[in-house]
Amino acid sequence: MDQLRDRLRTARPSNWEHWPTVRELWPWFAALGLVALFAIPWGIRAEERSLEAASRAALTEAEIAYQDISFTGRQATITANLNTEEQIEAVAVLAEMGGVSRVSWQEASGGYVVSPPSVSAVPSTSVPDEPGADLTASVSNGEITLRGTVPTAQTIKDVSDAAADIWGSRVTNQMFVEGGVLAHPWLGSVDEAIRVLATLIDPQLSFDYEGATLTGGAISQEILDSALERLGDALGDVPIDNKARVTSLDRPALQIIAPGNGVIDMTGTLANPAVRRSVTSAVQALDEEVEVKSVIQVSETTADVYLLHRVPEVIAALGGAEQWTLQFDGESLGGAASGGRAFNSNRVKPTAQVVELLELFASFLQADPHLVLDIEVHAEPREGVDAVALARERADKIVEQMVRFGIDPERVAAQPGPGDGELLRFMLVPAEK
Repeated sequence: MDQLRDRLRTARPSNWEHWPTVRELWPWFAALGLVALFAIPWGIRAEERSLEAASRAALTEAEIAYQDISFTGRQATITANLNTEEQIEAVAVLAEMGGVSRVSWQEASGGYVVSPPSVSAVPSTSVPDEPGADLTASVSNGEITLRGTVPTAQTIKDVSDAAADIWGSRVTNQMFVEGGVLAHPWLGSVDEAIRVLATLIDPQLSFDYEGATLTGGAISQEILDSALERLGDALGDVPIDNKARVTSLDRPALQIIAPGNGVIDMTGTLANPAVRRSVTSAVQALDEEVEVKSVIQVSETTADVYLLHRVPEVIAALGGAEQWTLQFDGESLGGAASGGRAFNSNRVKPTAQVVELLELFASFLQADPHLVLDIEVHAEPREGVDAVALARERADKIVEQMVRFGIDPERVAAQPGPGDGELLRFMLVPAEK
């Protein structure tokens, strides 16, 4: 038994026999730990001192007045009383120097500077400590969705009202108020800027500390150039990153003829089934007994443009007429209505339905400043009544109503017709056509 025990000890040495080696090595581990404990912070602090020295020299050479600059790692904190332009210059100097990942600001007396520098001068890798307000407006299927965080409820109201002017009830508001969030120069211009989206295809306009970013498509280079020009006019000096492109999609087409015989014919090519359903539902809602003959095709190669989603509202306003037509070619919207009551008892003032139709036209004109509205007003000849003079009075009232909706009268051409019966003909077209 003793011999077997001795053999086992020889074949499987006890773990205790390894402890002398560990005891011998632990002082070395401890020494390495102490070296790391002091060397790493020393290395970081050495880098901070190097960046401080280089930054002080760069700011001094640029003649930028500051009280102090300190670093935590590669993040700089500048203590100074600078205006926005001076802050922009300081950030640009540090960005050119290299090595600085972020810049924050303190007033010389302490406290955070309320107006941060415009990040148009800051490289994309330099993100401020507090990026501030952000907002995104995106359009899809004729609806606009607003998201973001802004400093005041008034901003939400202004932006929402501007969206409602163009998209009516198709506005989804997911914006929030955070009182302490930093403001940016674009905040006062968003309400005007988002109007541009109505002329584009599935567009999105995003705002943050860097400026504005536009994505989406346009039916032509001319439309895209116009949208960018308007966006630039609205935002002023705010940087714009344009990622929108001209598409190869076809223009949609729609024609509706309601001759007043109980049958309505619809033909055309639209972008998606949802638009076709909404147009068909709007026609059927006029009269449950009317027979709707639809030959509307759906094509994936057809553009989904803004005006198509407002056509059901135009149909509802035209529905009071006995006979009416509507045509849309992707750019121009036209039609006519006759046999209904378009003017009140004085035979001059437009009825509520006509006013509703004019309000729709006003929103279309606001969405695209290159559109103009041509209206031809007729009056039925009667004994003792000058039909042309009456039609002229009606045309003048229509222009007055459009002015009340905020439309420049130069963009509305209302003319009397030749007097061949009660008729209202309209055409919304680009100004050059």
